[in-house]
Amino acid sequence: MVNLLLGGAVISIALIGAIWPRRVARFSEQVDGIGRRRPQGEVRPTDWKVQLVQLSGIVVALFGVLILFDL
Repeated sequence: MVNLLLGGAVISIALIGAIWPRRVARFSEQVDGIGRRRPQGEVRPTDWKVQLVQLSGIVVALFGVLILFDL
């Protein structure tokens, strides 16, 4: 039962990064920019960061599948 809940939660959260990597990377840049002088609406993530977020989302989703099926 725990594997079902934990695996499902991990997969759900990871798929957000895999499906919408630009939004997740932009949010990460906005959080990182708190306290800077530039307005937060102007941040744009670089292409490598968007790709890294997408790849990490896929890897974590696969890890969630391992948890889900107790492998």
